[in-house]
Amino acid sequence: MFKNFTSRVKDLIGGDLFSNISVLPFSKYRKNYSSGDFLNAYKISLYANKAINKRAEKVGQINFKLMKGDKEVEDNDLTKLLSKPNPNFTGNEFWELYQKYMDIFGSVYMLKDSGLIMGGRTRVNSLTLLRSDKVKPEFDEKTGELLRIEHKTTTATTIYQGSEVIYSHRPDPADMLLGESLLCSGIRQIETATQIDEYQSKILENGGRVEGVFNFKTDKLTREQLTQLKEKYQEEYGNASKAGLPMFLSGDASYEKLGLNPQELAYLETKGVLLTDIVILTGVPKTILGATSDETFSNADASIRIFLSETIKPLLESLTENLNENLIPDDLTLTFIDPTPEDKEEVRKDLESGIKNYYMTPNEARKAIGLDPLPNGNDLLAPMNVMPLSDGEVLEPTVEPIKEEIKSEYRHPLKSVDNRRIYHGLQQKRLNRRQDMLLDIMKSYFSGQKNRLIEKITAQKKFKRKDLLGDIFNQTLEIKLAKESVLPLLNKLLVDSAIDAKEIAGSAWDFNETADIQSWLDKKTSVFAERINETTFKKLKNEFRTSFDEGESRKELIGRIESTYGDISKGRAEVIARTEVHGVTQYGTIQGYQQAGMQIKIWVWAPGTRGGVRESHQAMDGEEKPMGTAFSNGLMFPGADGPAGEVINCECFI
Repeated sequence: MFKNFTSRVKDLIGGDLFSNISVLPFSKYRKNYSSGDFLNAYKISLYANKAINKRAEKVGQINFKLMKGDKEVEDNDLTKLLSKPNPNFTGNEFWELYQKYMDIFGSVYMLKDSGLIMGGRTRVNSLTLLRSDKVKPEFDEKTGELLRIEHKTTTATTIYQGSEVIYSHRPDPADMLLGESLLCSGIRQIETATQIDEYQSKILENGGRVEGVFNFKTDKLTREQLTQLKEKYQEEYGNASKAGLPMFLSGDASYEKLGLNPQELAYLETKGVLLTDIVILTGVPKTILGATSDETFSNADASIRIFLSETIKPLLESLTENLNENLIPDDLTLTFIDPTPEDKEEVRKDLESGIKNYYMTPNEARKAIGLDPLPNGNDLLAPMNVMPLSDGEVLEPTVEPIKEEIKSEYRHPLKSVDNRRIYHGLQQKRLNRRQDMLLDIMKSYFSGQKNRLIEKITAQKKFKRKDLLGDIFNQTLEIKLAKESVLPLLNKLLVDSAIDAKEIAGSAWDFNETADIQSWLDKKTSVFAERINETTFKKLKNEFRTSFDEGESRKELIGRIESTYGDISKGRAEVIARTEVHGVTQYGTIQGYQQAGMQIKIWVWAPGTRGGVRESHQAMDGEEKPMGTAFSNGLMFPGADGPAGEVINCECFI
């Protein structure tokens, strides 16, 4: 890679410039850079400096949230500490410097100043950042635990115990207990670019080229004669106002005009090479670095959003995770406000869909984007004739017309109590069968996830680390795999339920799986995949922490993992499968009714085989509502997104 980079630069600015630079084989080219080298690279390189500063600036703007369960804890000693870690730094300045140290040195050492409070407990009064390049750590060879550090300054050397320090690092593959600088893989490019800058700077100081050489044919000139000639030349021709004037000489001398190849002066193209490398290295887009010449507004907006979600958000997650492990009590959880801006195009599509499918009023849509309400904007509007549902007008079907005899004579069969009981029994059997199908897929997925974790633990040389789970549990990959596993089945169940509903309504038309329906299912499946992995990760995190605290062996930790997944398969997976299948099939049912031209929906109560009798739902049995209006419990259909008390273990139907 380095050889290709140097060759690329040579092609751009001319080979002569590199006459004194040799390209070595990779094995000989590698150099053991010190922390001082990385600090100098940060100081010297314009692009590297700005990119690291931008990363640090955004991390410094972190908005911490301290949670106790579902409630935010405000005005707490910890929140005060995080917003003002010590008298010399504000929160923004402190966390900005924290990230700079992390990027430049690959590791950060925070010294905790603790004091006793009532009850004999300790409280951290302040946090102090130690210069990472001035710290020498010592680790336990068996567990990898930080035992102590040696901190050197110009005046003294101080020893701190590991318990006094919060240690964060980007693990170095060569020694995972130590940190690896962000600049490690790019420092050679920075060095090369710096050499080019220095070379060109000297050329530009001399007007961009060497004018020529005086060649005297007389005997060797003395030092005094050379000095007089130089002074005379500067007096006559050296200043800028006389550039380009012909020069007249006397005596036995000749003048040879020289100049560099114009290609050698096109070195600015090499700046683009380095800029691209820094963008790849740091994840900071060109737009944020100020290089916007080839960026459109939409591209720039997207790149900023990607920078915040894919670069900054993971850094904030890493920071809060480390603080949770080493600073925050177990009964509290530190999190942060996601810095990723809202996707306005997605919001627009959601609002448009809400109005078009008459489950959102114009005023609800206007409120979502910060606009004032309209006088008559509180009515749900039908998509075809834009008439308020409250006027009691007969609505046309959203996809195809229903049969004429059904329009004029059709009476909803679920108005009858007897029919509702028969319908409930039929749907209950379908729900059980469909739940088992999803449950089989989930068990297979969790089994694969368990095996992936155990394989990674088995491959670890040093597995006794607090942050081990974060290294081996790839949440992004697991969410992707979970979604890919369940999406095909949930899509089939949705369509089957919609077709069943159209048949009940007497419609002979095919079901149309619209883009809005596909979008709804995609979002629901994404949320489902995220939730099951978040819950699993929390359970595993507790087990890993307990195993670490008790100094358990690798075999004992693997036993804990197998037990955790055994519990998931026995209980939680069944509840999740039933809830998800119920929500998807009922959404499909209401979509089928709508496409068949049904005007009303009816709540069919089911006592539930696991949740017992939910009296509030029993009271709703037979309740009728227009298609675009919520039932009295606030749900658009049974199993819709809503409070857990209305959804979990519910087996009602429409």
